[in-house]
Amino acid sequence: MRVEFIGDPNETDGMSRRELTLFGKTFRLGEQVDVSDLPGREQGLLAKHSHFRVIEAAAPAPVVEAAADPVDGEVTTSGKRGRRGAQAEE
Repeated sequence: MRVEFIGDPNETDGMSRRELTLFGKTFRLGEQVDVSDLPGREQGLLAKHSHFRVIEAAAPAPVVEAAADPVDGEVTTSGKRGRRGAQAEE
């Protein structure tokens, strides 16, 4: 994720900070900084902060799909382990 330090949007006198150090990174007014190495919580705080603008959003977490059910050892609706079709035989 990349963010830009835009300063205090509520200041009208132009006296906003020119530089800020936060989470071990230095942010200069108007410059983009890569924060993808920061933990997700800290990235979220920067993304929601009014003094920062998100330039490039973080990549979504990869989706891990469940593997197909194995034929042997499948858990049946009764909660017992058995082979497929074992319930049909009962």
